[in-house]
Amino acid sequence: MNNNNNNFNLWSIINIVLIIGFALSFRILNEQGFQDSTGISYIIVILFLFFYILNISNTIFFHNEYQLLDKSMTPEYDRKNNKIIYSGSSVFRSHLDNLSKIYNSMNDGTVNQDNSLEYLANKLSRREYFVQLGSNIMITLGLIGTISGLIISITGLEEVMTSLGEDGTVVVGGLKQALDGMGTAFYTTLFGAVLGGFFLKLLHQSSINIADEVVDEIALKTEIYVIPYLSKTVESNINSQSKLLTNYMEQSQDVLKKETDNIKAYMDKVTSLTSSLESLNKKINEHEENIGTTHLSLLKRIEVILKKIQEDSKPLLKRFFG
Repeated sequence: MNNNNNNFNLWSIINIVLIIGFALSFRILNEQGFQDSTGISYIIVILFLFFYILNISNTIFFHNEYQLLDKSMTPEYDRKNNKIIYSGSSVFRSHLDNLSKIYNSMNDGTVNQDNSLEYLANKLSRREYFVQLGSNIMITLGLIGTISGLIISITGLEEVMTSLGEDGTVVVGGLKQALDGMGTAFYTTLFGAVLGGFFLKLLHQSSINIADEVVDEIALKTEIYVIPYLSKTVESNINSQSKLLTNYMEQSQDVLKKETDNIKAYMDKVTSLTSSLESLNKKINEHEENIGTTHLSLLKRIEVILKKIQEDSKPLLKRFFG
């Protein structure tokens, strides 16, 4: 790729000439006391500024995309994931995405990038369509201004001719109106032709040429680095299906292994819980024996004490109740 974008350089030169000419023209017209009674000249200038700014925006976008195509990485095809790897120009990325969609939807054959390139070229051209339309509108307004100026001039001349047949008091006013009309006709024609028909058309064509260069570079890179990988045959379909089946089997094995590990871990927990329960039951039995022995010993002691109290109470009962 040629890093020196000649069309962008041409566009820059046109801008320099335009700015210099605009400044000189403004100075000359201001010194001559420029006036336009119809206001069409001012409308043409305002429209030119609007479409000129739009052209600057589009041209900078095209130039940046052109530079990104030169500086960004070469696109690569990832066979494993059936994916085109690229980072850089957004326009090129959009083209590669379109080709990927075409490739994924086809059963056999090779991807043709012509339709995608045409879509891309139209999309870029539409950005500059309004600039071209603005140029035509400005030329048309210049013609309208010419006709309007001539009408005003003829009206003034008519007043002069009428005044000559009478007292001649409106001759000066009529001549002034005629001259103003001629000035309007000339100025609007000049503004429309120079700004719209010359400068804006040159700027527009330079921008379109840059956009065409972007499309050409995208087409060349795609043809070299991408298209050879975007083809499908019967053998490739079988390989693709085999690869999908292999991936499915590998994923199934991974899932089975994972579930087997989960079941094993669950059974280990169940075994551990069973051991814990057995240990708990053993401890409970031991405690129950201890509790039973203690209660029996206590009951025996209570029984002995009660018997002793009973025996000690017998003489006393006999003493009172004989």
